Amino acid sequence: MKKSQEYLISTIGLLGVIIAILSILYESNNLALVSSIIAIAAIAVSMYFVYIEEEEIKVEKKEIKEEQHEINEQKEELTKDESESSEKHKEVRKKSK
Repeated sequence: MKKSQEYLISTIGLLGVIIAILSILYESNNLALVSSIIAIAAIAVSMYFVYIEEEEIKVEKKEIKEEQHEINEQKEELTKDESESSEKHKEVRKKSK
């Protein structure tokens, strides 16, 4: 979700809270109820999007860990291959002498 959308939802929620408080002060129960519902809905939507973003971050971290694990395995294989090739090279040198 874009930051501008997040700010818009947060602003709607804040306006709903302000209208609800003003409506309660001026004893307009219907308007207070409606604006409270709007505020609660906006806050719930904001929290839902935050939850989704956190889940996406968890998935990305997990993917990064898996990729790093694969890279480490490849590095280990390369070092094994290098050590084997260096040993073979040493043996060939000994035989040629």
